[in-house]
Amino acid sequence: MEGSLGYSIATLLIRVSVIFILTFPAVHLKDPWKPTSTAKNPICVTSECVSRGKMYYKNWDPMVHPCDDFYKFACNNWHDTNPTPLYTWEWNSLAIIENEIAKQVRDIVQKPKKRTDSAEVAQLKTVYKTCMDTPSMKTGDAIFVWQHMKNAGMDTSAPWWEIHENYFELTGESALMWITVVANVQHKYNPILKFSEIGTPYGSIIHRDVWNPTETDMYINLLKYLCTTHYSNMSPVGKNFPAVDFMQLVSFRHRLNEISRECTKLPDGNIMPVTVKDFENWCNKLGGEGLAKVGWRRIVRVMLKNVPDTVIDHDGMIAVRREEYFKKLNELLAGTPKNIIGDSLFWYYDIYSLKAREHLHNV
Repeated sequence: MEGSLGYSIATLLIRVSVIFILTFPAVHLKDPWKPTSTAKNPICVTSECVSRGKMYYKNWDPMVHPCDDFYKFACNNWHDTNPTPLYTWEWNSLAIIENEIAKQVRDIVQKPKKRTDSAEVAQLKTVYKTCMDTPSMKTGDAIFVWQHMKNAGMDTSAPWWEIHENYFELTGESALMWITVVANVQHKYNPILKFSEIGTPYGSIIHRDVWNPTETDMYINLLKYLCTTHYSNMSPVGKNFPAVDFMQLVSFRHRLNEISRECTKLPDGNIMPVTVKDFENWCNKLGGEGLAKVGWRRIVRVMLKNVPDTVIDHDGMIAVRREEYFKKLNELLAGTPKNIIGDSLFWYYDIYSLKAREHLHNV
């Protein structure tokens, strides 16, 4: 009796298990590969999905079998449909995305500030406006700048530091150092000025290596040519320009280039954040008629004049990189005749004006 009952129970359990196995998938599982209707999931017909699909399709090369070279099959036509722009040597999908993001960020920061802007966006707009709203000879009145250069060049009594300040106010460029607007975490991303070694003392001509005699002679001939050349309806500078010792002028620039090159080989070190007043005092302690003559406060006012809530007096903050460069620059300025420095500054801006030459011809 017990054996018959046990057999019946076992048989019942087996039958129930078979029924469960056969019916559970049909009742509780759905086919995972069954396509979802567009009405329930319209993502595949969105403009983004369609655009991405077309992009991938254009990249395909049907002449290549995917089993032979899947990369060529999928991407061989990418550069045909996405030619590399002239301003870069590297172009890929990531570069396109970065370019689009940059355009979107630029569109945001170029718009005027609004009360609804977040603090971060408002500060970003301030930094952008500060960096873009600086004096520039390239976008300024070329005739006015040229005539100003002529008049300044004829005034041999003008101290070199006045020439430096005047042209900096016109062009936003220094012929003695590199001055840029930066915003870093140390100053809570507020715009400040950074002073560092000059990139090139030859205007728009970049030549970091040691110049050989032939290159120096060619450069001197270029300066003499610019001195006597007509630009559009503007008379040449050299018409009433005093005699210039171009060899001493170029020697001064070569020495400035050498100092800059030596300092760039030094470790970057920490950027020295100081107030304008402290930096002026530091320059005064160096001695001589060098950096102590530079109008640091005027430079700060020129570069940051349109930045709201920015301190531009002696308590304003600036950043100085590689103070060793400024020590050597001070020695060079103090040991060079004032007229040579003045002539070098003048002709630096003349070569710098080559950047605006296309604009000059269109005047």
